[in-house]
Amino acid sequence: MTMGTLYLASSVLSLFFIAILAGKKKKSVSDLLLLAWFVVLFSNVFIFYLIQVDAAPPWLIEFLNNSVFLHGPLLYLYTSTLTGIKVKLKSRDILHAIPFAFLYLLTLWFSLIQQIYPDSFYNGLIFLKFISILVYIILSMKVIGQHRNRIQNLYSSMHQMELKWLSSILWGGIFLMVVGITSLMLHYFTRVEIPQYGGLYLNILYSLSIIVLGYFGFRQTAIFVPVHFQADQQNKLRVPSKPGSTKYQKTSLDENAVRKAYQELLSHIEAEQPYIDPNLTLFKLADQLKTTENKLSQVINSQSGYNFFEFVNKYRVAMVIDKMSSQEHRASTLLGLALDSGFNSKASFNRSFKKFTGRTPSEYSNSIK
Repeated sequence: MTMGTLYLASSVLSLFFIAILAGKKKKSVSDLLLLAWFVVLFSNVFIFYLIQVDAAPPWLIEFLNNSVFLHGPLLYLYTSTLTGIKVKLKSRDILHAIPFAFLYLLTLWFSLIQQIYPDSFYNGLIFLKFISILVYIILSMKVIGQHRNRIQNLYSSMHQMELKWLSSILWGGIFLMVVGITSLMLHYFTRVEIPQYGGLYLNILYSLSIIVLGYFGFRQTAIFVPVHFQADQQNKLRVPSKPGSTKYQKTSLDENAVRKAYQELLSHIEAEQPYIDPNLTLFKLADQLKTTENKLSQVINSQSGYNFFEFVNKYRVAMVIDKMSSQEHRASTLLGLALDSGFNSKASFNRSFKKFTGRTPSEYSNSIK
């Protein structure tokens, strides 16, 4: 496959993902951002193709050279809205596009009017590109870290909510940076000549990464957080990020009320077994107990020492152990017992079981036998 064919194929795939996203009903803010990102990605790989066939006008080449200043902001905003950390876009978010607009106009001036780049400007622009994308990758990683802390206090099952694929994309971005820097250094400071001004290998990996982003981005839905809970967060009625934390703002529960609420919670758990519901959330449980999410989270964290995810899954593990000790174990697989007890994935079951027993489900089952 020639480079031109690869770039053209990547362009077609980008258009395919754009068409799918554009036709998606009830698009979320994250969907719209992903759509905008794919428009930029499409323009990039198509310009790669035009350069390969020597048909790219200068203004498009300069757009390509500066588009990295769009990738970082789009990545960060997409991550923020996908996780629910950012509920909607605000007018000030347009500030993220200022570096792109300024540098694009400046490079057009040098390219079309001056018809020459000052060496210092060219080298500085390369440095700024790597700094920009690195800063936004770090910011996006921080958002995912905050997201993972939060969902452990909101959801009892986190299948597809941890966004491991997006973390892989971020690490992949760092890998692309390493490839880009290494290629440039080899091209300009050694006798090794790498086509496309040292960017050939980076462009190939960039084109291939579009397929990965499109596949997982389309499958991923935004993480749901009810509107009233988002409002509570904005008013600093927050869920603590660490198990056992008792630091809450604007909550009215005193110590005696917390202990009483905890006993009511335990009674409800024992009597109704709500943890059997694989989709149990903090919101559902709070509704069953006729209380608020923030108060319930305070009760669980301060009294049990666990976050919501750990608190619920401890009961699920206990149910699995009970089933292991009964005749049910002989009539069902370990995964079947886990699913009957409220787990919705093998990975979550194995991780929780090992956390609370110190052994894998198979090891524990063999010890009973």
